[in-house]
Amino acid sequence: MYPKDYLYSSHHVWIDQTGDIATIGITSYASDELEDIDKVELPEEGDSIEIGDPIIADALDFYSPVAGEVIEVNPVALFNTELIVEDPHGEGWLLQVKVTEIAEKLMDQEQYLAKVGAEE
Repeated sequence: MYPKDYLYSSHHVWIDQTGDIATIGITSYASDELEDIDKVELPEEGDSIEIGDPIIADALDFYSPVAGEVIEVNPVALFNTELIVEDPHGEGWLLQVKVTEIAEKLMDQEQYLAKVGAEE
């Protein structure tokens, strides 16, 4: 459920980075807390984002753990918000970003699971 090779923020956002491209989404823990997402507001392709900028707005805000340029927004997640809740670590990803900077205090899988009291 929580991939070992992802990094996690204290704001319940995961990052799967390959080179300078990061795929970003919310964690299963966050999706369980939300239960349902009515509307998703995401940055648009070509937008610049900074560490700490909101990346999804609904009942709660989730903040970007990276800075860079948004190169892709998951079109399925925009129109099928249930996917974000049902498969947050897979098809429910939110953004792909060409990374210029990454937050310093990210956690590996083990640290994140300890923080939220969850199991693999």
